[in-house]
Amino acid sequence: MQGVSNSMTLFLSSLLPLLVILLMFDLSIYGQRSYQLDQLEITDIKMYDDDSTTLEDYHPNQDPLLEVHAESRFVVNALVKNQNHTAEHFDYITEIIDNEGMTVYLHVRYGVGVNLGGQIPIDSATTPITLNETGTYFIKVFAWRNTDDHPIPLSEPAEKILEIKS
Repeated sequence: MQGVSNSMTLFLSSLLPLLVILLMFDLSIYGQRSYQLDQLEITDIKMYDDDSTTLEDYHPNQDPLLEVHAESRFVVNALVKNQNHTAEHFDYITEIIDNEGMTVYLHVRYGVGVNLGGQIPIDSATTPITLNETGTYFIKVFAWRNTDDHPIPLSEPAEKILEIKS
């Protein structure tokens, strides 16, 4: 019986390096990733006329703008859906880029939260956006965690083309 026990011990000890490699491989797949782009989904980008009478992020009595004119005040609103298994806290970033590739607007809203399986509309900022030049602009909205320290993207950017009319 001791021979069987020694053989089993020898067999298991020979598998130890293989088990360590498999465990390392498994942790690299299921462990902490440097990005988590499937945590949140951002969709439905809309522009709303700046109306100080409405609650921030919600525009129940407003229709989205079909046109945005130069020097008008507006907010960019998008719908954020939580696809994670827990409530998610994140920083909500809105960027507007002109047709020459220059960022003309960049704002971060820190500490936004969305419940497990929930969705919320979010405005770009509490202050409105004003673009003075006519032309084509590109809006990008995305969510990151820890933008100040070790940033982690939580969503693919949502994008929309914006035409500023005279």
